[in-house]
Amino acid sequence: MELSDVGPVRVGGIEYSISEETEPFSNDEGTELMGEVRYDMAQLRVRSSMNAQLKPGVLFHELLHAILYQAGHMKQKESVVLALEYGLLDVLRQNPRLVDYLGLKKEG
Repeated sequence: MELSDVGPVRVGGIEYSISEETEPFSNDEGTELMGEVRYDMAQLRVRSSMNAQLKPGVLFHELLHAILYQAGHMKQKESVVLALEYGLLDVLRQNPRLVDYLGLKKEG
């Protein structure tokens, strides 16, 4: 599945579009980013030039930022978001029965 196949995602009642960006983008400090959330535009952006293996994690990372923001956590520690990204993705990927039990696997 390609990132373009994911389509928009809903987070806390807000529909976020997903886009792959060909031009590099950076934060306010000038650090080049692999992904970002544009809260004002309800947009999740992922850099298209990165290795395809990295894109799911980057998208999940940005989704975590959106989830925290929608829950009222406007200031987020990047170290916490990184820990959640790696930890949650690892648990979900390595425990398919848990995914089934939680009702996260699409039927059929």
